[in-house]
Amino acid sequence: MEAKQQAPSDQGNRTGAYRRVEHKGRIFFLSSYQYRIFSRLNDAGPCSTLDLSHALGIADPRSTIRELRHMGIVVGDAWHKTPDGKRYKRYFLRKEV
Repeated sequence: MEAKQQAPSDQGNRTGAYRRVEHKGRIFFLSSYQYRIFSRLNDAGPCSTLDLSHALGIADPRSTIRELRHMGIVVGDAWHKTPDGKRYKRYFLRKEV
């Protein structure tokens, strides 16, 4: 019988479907959801959760935004009102440090 080879071990965030992103002089390794939301906020500017859900097909992007904040990426938010008085948040990447 042939001996089976052992599969390589996981080496943290640098394996799998993580993408390397440099933002404000720091390097981050983002999963696919994190990368999609990061690039959308970086390219399109302020977006609401509804905008992100429709554009990216993500059911609730707020938890991914929270993960980005915990990693050290500064994601700002601002409250906006509709003409009929309903409120919603728009998320954006902060340009200043």
